[in-house]
Amino acid sequence: QLLDGELSQDMVADILLEGCRTGLVNLHVYPPRFTLKVSERPLASPFARLQARRDPEVANLIHEPVRLNPLERLLLPLLDGKHDRAELLQPLVTAARDGVLIVQRDKKPEHDEKILREILSERLEPALESLAGYALLLS
Repeated sequence: QLLDGELSQDMVADILLEGCRTGLVNLHVYPPRFTLKVSERPLASPFARLQARRDPEVANLIHEPVRLNPLERLLLPLLDGKHDRAELLQPLVTAARDGVLIVQRDKKPEHDEKILREILSERLEPALESLAGYALLLS
């Protein structure tokens, strides 16, 4: 029926309702305000930034729970729209150097600041993209 003719309003409603019931569709009365693109100075949800300081699970901008990995959890509170990549990297390096964030190289914790900077600079963009994909970024 879907391919050979018109759909009635009831059919469309049934399809949307089933999609919503199974989690394939999210229905909103307004467009959710989030971006999937990471800006030069990323801005995350203020509520999620606050939550990340206390808990590895935060609410995203479409009211779903998101469990953050340790790097994402440290990064999220820094995303206030005022910092570029270089400014975001330094607190992560400091946290790793001080043992707050465990960064491993060859299955051993790394503490050398130069090596930590290299490793974390490679992991920063994927972490930012994950946060965007979780619907946690406003810009």
